[in-house]
Amino acid sequence: MNSIAARILWVCFLVWAGSSCLFADELILTNSNRITGIITLKDSKQVKILTAGGELTLRVKQIQAIRNSSPAENALLSGEIQATNGQLSDAVRAYQSALSQGINPLQVQRSLLEQQGRFLSRVAHLPDQEQVELEQFLSQLLSDPATQDNDFLFFCGSLLFELDKRDQAFACLAKIPQSYYQHDETKKEFVLSFIHLELKTLMARERFEDAIRKIEFISMIDKSAGSSSSMLLYLYWGAAERDKGRFQDALQLYVDRLLPASPVLAKNRICYVLEQVARDARGSHQYAHAVDLFRTYGLKYCEEDCKEPYADLLEEYGQWLLAQKRASDAREVLQEFCSLRSSSRNAHYLALCDYTEEAAALASDDYYGHYQLGKMCVERNLLPEAVEEFSLAREAPELKENADMQLEILEQKKELARLKEAYDLYGEAHYFEAMEHLSPLLEREKEGQLKADAKELAQLCRKGLENESSQRPYQAEIFLQQAERSFFSMDYDTTISTLYRILNEYPDTPAAKRAQRLMNQLINRIQIAQLEGKELPRSSVLNALQIPNVNQKDELKEEIARILREIRSE
Repeated sequence: MNSIAARILWVCFLVWAGSSCLFADELILTNSNRITGIITLKDSKQVKILTAGGELTLRVKQIQAIRNSSPAENALLSGEIQATNGQLSDAVRAYQSALSQGINPLQVQRSLLEQQGRFLSRVAHLPDQEQVELEQFLSQLLSDPATQDNDFLFFCGSLLFELDKRDQAFACLAKIPQSYYQHDETKKEFVLSFIHLELKTLMARERFEDAIRKIEFISMIDKSAGSSSSMLLYLYWGAAERDKGRFQDALQLYVDRLLPASPVLAKNRICYVLEQVARDARGSHQYAHAVDLFRTYGLKYCEEDCKEPYADLLEEYGQWLLAQKRASDAREVLQEFCSLRSSSRNAHYLALCDYTEEAAALASDDYYGHYQLGKMCVERNLLPEAVEEFSLAREAPELKENADMQLEILEQKKELARLKEAYDLYGEAHYFEAMEHLSPLLEREKEGQLKADAKELAQLCRKGLENESSQRPYQAEIFLQQAERSFFSMDYDTTISTLYRILNEYPDTPAAKRAQRLMNQLINRIQIAQLEGKELPRSSVLNALQIPNVNQKDELKEEIARILREIRSE
């Protein structure tokens, strides 16, 4: 009885299906055959369709297209089939057709999420024009407020990233709340990797303001990663400003941005920029601007480290002002220098200021005035200046004899001072330098006690140089001079190999201590350059890190190491 009833129902169904064939579902197979019926099941692997001959099960790959009672549904199903078969462009067109025919965008969204693996794996292989079509399709979907689902936003962001549409990808990902990533490390890792890649691109293009917005997004997901990335950005940014000669912009950046995040690193960078400021001032004679930058940034934020180079700058500035005959300005600068550094030259500099003012007030033909000024210079030990004044005074016939006598006395004093300096150098075992001081005395044509003393001292210096124990400091000094020259020319490979030799072969010499200070400075420069993304010789970095007994400032060393660890872990 049940069998008969079933047959009656089946016949009735077929009659109904036949009368409604205009609205029946139709499968178009890849071999061009067509099957008409009612689809009872559809998933990503198979489709079941009830036909007059019974229910058929077909694999998705056997199907080219589906047509059913709703054109919009038909387009949606076709899109799914095309995506499953790897035909992404045809799938996109089918989805667009479904949208144009009124399909709910959420249905397209769900369908795409089911196919997201296929899209992500194949999208990079699409021709350029088809990639443009896909991008436009995604923009169309994302413009609908109903599609702002976190999973869908992440999928679109990932897809746009694969299409190399970085700005659009970031716009998608930025809409996703932090909580979305808390329990999915894979997605979190992807987003962080993507943003870091973006940061490198932006920093290489010097789009630093855009990079800040990316870092804010990183910080939202991972505070530690955001902190290390921001410090890296400020290092790149400051280096870019510094390398363009915009020293004040670089210094202000370190103060405003880097100092709150890492005081140690910021102070180190401020000092480094000020070193370049001082070096630039020497070449351009823009001392006033350099002094202002030292006062505004160096003395305020890292006084202990900047005090000595600032004093050096003031000394050079004061000397330059004296050479320009600007005695009043020079006095102000040199008085500040004297307040910072107690030196035997302090009185000499102030005496030079007095002399420069007096000399500027004299007419060139005031020979008596120049003679008197020369005597004042002798009293205050300004011997080169005294020579200049007596040379002017001897132009007057009545002063010539006295001026010549004064000049001869000054020449004797000069030679005696040279001999004394040579004796001092000999006493310190600086035999080579002592010989250099003696050379003008030994070349004098006039014989006398002074030349005889010079010959005797020269013989002692030669014996000292012949002695093995004395040669060692001499040789170490030569190597140190070579290292300093290569350091200032930024030939770091040569610098490190030379310093390595001094520290290992001449550790007991005075030069070794200075070599170690230079090594510390060089290692610091290399590590900071690494953080700023500069290319330095790999061998230099490795050799520097292998040097024994190098005592960096522990605080700075730990800070740099921490940042490097965080960046490498990302």
